[in-house]
Amino acid sequence: MKSTLILALFLLSTIGVFGQLKHAIRDDQGRHVIPRGFVINNEDTQGVIYYTPEDYYRMARMGANFQVI
Repeated sequence: MKSTLILALFLLSTIGVFGQLKHAIRDDQGRHVIPRGFVINNEDTQGVIYYTPEDYYRMARMGANFQVI
């Protein structure tokens, strides 16, 4: 009984350790950044696809902060 209680207390004390982000992406102010982006096609079988600045602005309004190419 005593060893079970000690084991339970040990496991409860380590829960916060596993919740830490050790290798997170940080910005210049040290804030944690969660990358959100879209996969952008630059060309397909019918030729090159061009995006306007308005297209990128719309993606940013939808929450994108990274571009995946």
